[in-house]
Amino acid sequence: YRTCKIEKLKNGSYFLGAGNCHTIGITQRWAETGFNETKRPEYGALFHDADEYSFSCLVISKDGKTVMIVDDEMQPMVITDDYIAIGSGGPYALGAMDAGATAQDAVAISCKRDGSTSMPIDVLVIP
Repeated sequence: YRTCKIEKLKNGSYFLGAGNCHTIGITQRWAETGFNETKRPEYGALFHDADEYSFSCLVISKDGKTVMIVDDEMQPMVITDDYIAIGSGGPYALGAMDAGATAQDAVAISCKRDGSTSMPIDVLVIP
């Protein structure tokens, strides 16, 4: 099914997720705490087969200057690359952007090549 995968958190930052919806939801609630270690989810209790619960989440600061990723490594990390793409279509999108495509065009290219990436494309411009 299709759903908007961009959420605005209470602190004004933006949250995006790809992969298993259960782990994305848990990670979103953890992001709401500012990744407070005392509120860190017990991911180990969720993962009977880690491949079934694969996920990647991005948290983008409200000014768009800081991007953090939380994925199967379960450790929030600041991204220092100029751009990033997550999800099954991510490699196609990265290749497209490396070749000069805009982010929106890169997602459209991913839609053509990856069966789990589909239209419509949600676009959010962060001021």
